[in-house]
Amino acid sequence: MTFNISGAIRAEICEQRFLPVSRGWVRIYATQSQLESKETTFLLRPETGRNSENLLAEVQLNEAGSFNAELPASYQNGLLEIDLVGLTPEDTETSQTIPEMEQINLGVFKPEWERFRKGYQVNFDLIIPKPVWCEQFKKHGWWVICGTVLDEKCANPVPFARVTALDTDCLQDDRLGQAITDESGNFCLFYRKSDFTPTVIPGLQHEWGNAPDIYFVVDNPETGFVMLQEPRSRGKEKDRLNAPQCFCVKLCIKNSDPDACKASFARVGIYQIDASAVDGFRIDPATGLAIHSGRDLAFCRTVSFEGNLPGLGTPEAWEYRFLYRNLRTGGPKTPIAGDLIAPGCKIGERFNSIKLIGPFGPYITRHKIADVFVSGTTSGGNTIMADSEGWIKVPLGLDFQPYREKLLCFDTEKVHMPSIDLIGASFRTGESTSVSPFTLSESEDFEITMESRKVGSLKKCYSVLPRMRVNNSRYNYIHHPYWPGLPDTGKVEGSISVAMLDICELNPVKDEVNNCGGGTGCNKLQGHFTIKYTAFHPHLRSAQLSLEGPGASFSQDVTANPSGLVRFSGELKNCTYILWFTTSLNLTSGDGPILDESRHDHIAFGG
Repeated sequence: MTFNISGAIRAEICEQRFLPVSRGWVRIYATQSQLESKETTFLLRPETGRNSENLLAEVQLNEAGSFNAELPASYQNGLLEIDLVGLTPEDTETSQTIPEMEQINLGVFKPEWERFRKGYQVNFDLIIPKPVWCEQFKKHGWWVICGTVLDEKCANPVPFARVTALDTDCLQDDRLGQAITDESGNFCLFYRKSDFTPTVIPGLQHEWGNAPDIYFVVDNPETGFVMLQEPRSRGKEKDRLNAPQCFCVKLCIKNSDPDACKASFARVGIYQIDASAVDGFRIDPATGLAIHSGRDLAFCRTVSFEGNLPGLGTPEAWEYRFLYRNLRTGGPKTPIAGDLIAPGCKIGERFNSIKLIGPFGPYITRHKIADVFVSGTTSGGNTIMADSEGWIKVPLGLDFQPYREKLLCFDTEKVHMPSIDLIGASFRTGESTSVSPFTLSESEDFEITMESRKVGSLKKCYSVLPRMRVNNSRYNYIHHPYWPGLPDTGKVEGSISVAMLDICELNPVKDEVNNCGGGTGCNKLQGHFTIKYTAFHPHLRSAQLSLEGPGASFSQDVTANPSGLVRFSGELKNCTYILWFTTSLNLTSGDGPILDESRHDHIAFGG
């Protein structure tokens, strides 16, 4: 029996604004302390010291602030106490890292374990509250400003703007720091007390308070166009005077940059990327899933990015590209180029215009002469090749017509298609398994960015899909794993999901727990039998058992419990029956739920 704890640690800086906590350790102890709350919650209190003999696990946080710990066999499902050691919040937008914080004890924790295969699991996302984290900043002499830059109407985010924070002083204004807003208009900058208490004359301190009085300047880092210039006096107003350790702000610019531009990436297939969209088919910015008539779909296979080609029909040459970034592993954005661009992606058509004379005078007729494709590896007369950095040149001339507003086709299987081998992993129908659920749940979230520019220009326009969830997992497992002659005859390789079915009474191996099986494997079934089934996929939509045959009326939805046992009782005639186990998944390639994602297993037997 295994107990597995996973989670993610984030620090609250502002309301609904969190930074991942990384480069630290999670220590989990067995404890005899009293639970101070009737609910499963974390109780922040000062560190009091720990007995190392009670230490059950110590695991390191990754860069995203996540961890996964398996408790030893000695753990007996009791209360736990958790410490966080050596924590560091990292601002992923500016790559600024704060020095290590002191150890924090989170009090007594009562896990609400969920059964999974041969073990139990619990998962939580822990948010260290703003007062606790800001107190850590204060102890270590650090300050932070987090905020959002919005347009003139204070409605839409302004991405890639430069924010400068300054401190109003009587002798000189101190520059606290600068940051570039992300695709959602958010920014975060860190500074020390020495940044707002410098001296012009040695020994003369000109900061009259113990905290800065803040005002801001917002401009375009490429053009220098100033979008917001707050007066110095703004820092002396009540909401800016003596700013706290963790300061949160919303800035609405006064003037849009006339030279600013935005790329025109609008959809993945039929699903809108606009976070403000509430109607129709869209992508949920929080989950990255496509919302389709009440279903939440993960993306798979080849998806098409759609929108308007930049600069189309203008005399100037334009180019565009797409980049992706794995949100779990982090790291820089990677161009979608080479074989990541799916072949045969039609983005438009070329026409030939002919001037003719008709009975009512001259007119022009157009005839399609070729389809136009985008590729990263295959060249051709009507194929636009992306370069090594993913840049694609927009066709010039009026003879080109876009097709379905397609911009590029992204082969997601090239960046996510894990092969999950369950053949030798004690993975049995209807039973628990020792296979970790985190091994089985292979989904990834990707951020997608479109950039466009005039050819030869350094100035870029941007459109961003902040999250797109992808799953192309493939599973290897054994059909009817108890049957004779396996695994060779029952091996399933490269399946899109797991769908396994057994009838216990037909198994030659005795199931002592459920008191069935142990026969010849070809028994005739009477009026009752035991069905064992297991379905798995991170985006399982449904799982259904049904019996086909004369007089059969058995059908049961087991979606809520996709692995287990069902007892059948009923009259079986002297005839052949087929027991079916059918599953379906919530997946899409961008044009609606995919039609071939269903999987099934079946057993034919005589009554």
